[in-house]
Amino acid sequence: MTREEATAFYRKHYRRVFNICLRIVGDSADAEEIMQDTLLKYITGGPAGLSQQQTEAWLARTAIRKSLDVLRARKRSNLFKEELRAEQEEPAGADVSEESLTPEAVAEAIKDLGEPYNIVLGLVLIEGLDYEEISACTGQKQTTIRSSYSRGLAKLRTKLSNKRI
Repeated sequence: MTREEATAFYRKHYRRVFNICLRIVGDSADAEEIMQDTLLKYITGGPAGLSQQQTEAWLARTAIRKSLDVLRARKRSNLFKEELRAEQEEPAGADVSEESLTPEAVAEAIKDLGEPYNIVLGLVLIEGLDYEEISACTGQKQTTIRSSYSRGLAKLRTKLSNKRI
């Protein structure tokens, strides 16, 4: 791939890959690094001869896997910090009006649900992936994905209804 082709490829795919990573890891610096690693991996030695749809699927799967790896590493190294931060960020009976339930507020509520609910809900509701695609990317069974989605959706509804009170 020439430099011009690589630049065009990057410009075409960087935004979607970045958004997938950001929805999973929740940190723009980590998401940008994962996005760059994913695109670089494809440009320097990715599978050749793929259709446009197959290329996009390959990029999404790779970005999801790398994002999950970052989450696992973060969880192992910062478990205590994450628990402490979650306790401190949890509002004590904060009242929020219905007008404040913007898409950003819903996305923030999804992010606050914790693993694996935030990942599954983000991929299904925001990215529009189906259970089969998520299963292929994460290596989990579809039944596990469905269960996480169902439980996460129930937690999200409870969390959002508590904010409206």
